[in-house]
Amino acid sequence: DNSYAEAYNGAGWCSARLTMLSDAVSYFTKCISLNASYPDAHAGLAFVYNAQKEYQEAITSANNALQMDANWIFIHDQSVSHYDLHLLLAECYFAIGNFSDSLAQVQILNPDFSADINTFEGRSSLAEEIERLRGIV
Repeated sequence: DNSYAEAYNGAGWCSARLTMLSDAVSYFTKCISLNASYPDAHAGLAFVYNAQKEYQEAITSANNALQMDANWIFIHDQSVSHYDLHLLLAECYFAIGNFSDSLAQVQILNPDFSADINTFEGRSSLAEEIERLRGIV
């Protein structure tokens, strides 16, 4: 059934896991065209765009998913959740030099973390915290 959004979503996640990233983008995009309020597809698209180093697109997709469901958990793999999207956002914002938004995302995951992002040391500390958080996932 070419109008069944979940089929395209599933094909997108499978393609992403097989690192067939352009196919994954196509499938997720088709899913979203059929059902724009499908957080799984927006989240999947965010991960794929991040892997392609298309950071602004990843940010947009991750924020779309989180706006639809702030406590999003991927129903087919509950080890993938809103936590991963916040970490992805922290990484993407850091990559484009938006250190204040990167810090804000890190502080969602670790409210006790702080750094002076106006200094090299603070930015280094932020990068280290992102790496540390990645190891927790």
